[in-house]
Amino acid sequence: MSGSRNRYGRRSSYQHRQHQTQSHFQHSHSQENRESAKLSRIHSLLSRISDENERRLSHVHQINSLLSDPCSSWEKMQIFDAVTRIQGNSSVFETVFEDIRATVNFKTTVAKCLALIAFNLNNEISSYFHWLFERLQITSTNSIEREKERKIWLLFSLKEVLSRNVSGTSQNVSTSGPFQQFIPGLLQDLEGLLDSMDRSDCFPGILEVLEKIAEKYPQEFGERFQDVIDLLVGWYIDTSVSDSLQSLIAETFKKLRPFWSQYLNFAYELMSHFLADMEVFTGVTVSQEGPQIDKKTAEEETIQSNIKALLSCFHAVADAVATILPQVSSDEFNETTINESTHPYDRLRAWIIKFILVIGEMYMDAEWFEKGASCIKSL
Repeated sequence: MSGSRNRYGRRSSYQHRQHQTQSHFQHSHSQENRESAKLSRIHSLLSRISDENERRLSHVHQINSLLSDPCSSWEKMQIFDAVTRIQGNSSVFETVFEDIRATVNFKTTVAKCLALIAFNLNNEISSYFHWLFERLQITSTNSIEREKERKIWLLFSLKEVLSRNVSGTSQNVSTSGPFQQFIPGLLQDLEGLLDSMDRSDCFPGILEVLEKIAEKYPQEFGERFQDVIDLLVGWYIDTSVSDSLQSLIAETFKKLRPFWSQYLNFAYELMSHFLADMEVFTGVTVSQEGPQIDKKTAEEETIQSNIKALLSCFHAVADAVATILPQVSSDEFNETTINESTHPYDRLRAWIIKFILVIGEMYMDAEWFEKGASCIKSL
């Protein structure tokens, strides 16, 4: 992800922020005292979150209460710096996320508190995005499970920020406008994360964030739609990916139907590539003249897992666009003659059905028949 660190143009000069606040302090000495008292209180509560397990949920609620009071821009940034400051290997909130003993309710409350602190930054939200992706890129050597928990809850906080951004404030330029300009960079960082990850631990969280961006910022998401789908497809057809993760990606495909309708040619190209790859791997080619079988390539006794993954991904894309494409009758499916005037989608339908049946007869594989039947139903 070269170059992504500075995409948001984060102000890293602490002295610059100090200088900005000096005139503010001179303007109101009493407000300086009030702000100092609030910051001191938040620092105290943050330390207690780490030390007092029995009352730490109450301490987070108290921080939320303090955040509901009016804050200056300087104060908001100081609060953000306090909760994201790295002590040892993690910030105070990340320590909570990594705690295997902490309850889901407590982690949810802390993640929402982090989201509120980030949301309150307004024009300085770039600091949060910069910090978040920096932390998501860090790989822990201590515990895979703790690292997974930390990244899951960091992504949850990001989803919360995006949810807050528009909810109830869509008419307010000061909150929605500044956030909107960061969405293209945010999407590029998410793509970079998808491209660089070597494990799928936090994949569900990334999908939820992508879905939220698609919902709240359709124009910006639409511009990156094909790039996002390419990355999701790459994960889907990875044979090490679990069935449950494939199902989650397939569900995301369906949730993105408004975008598929704008990129039907892209969907057709994807499915055509899936079929072409399956033909290469199996040595079976379908055409108007009938199937052609390369016996040397097709001598495997069982169907390779990557072929099943490709069929499953074909099905996922087909299912996502099924309600968008013109429907054909079962009689048309059964026609043996596909001519040049046939719509490309109809030819693809006919060929994938032929391919599924030919491979099924060759290997008599129960899982293939099940996947094939599901695919045909979606067509």
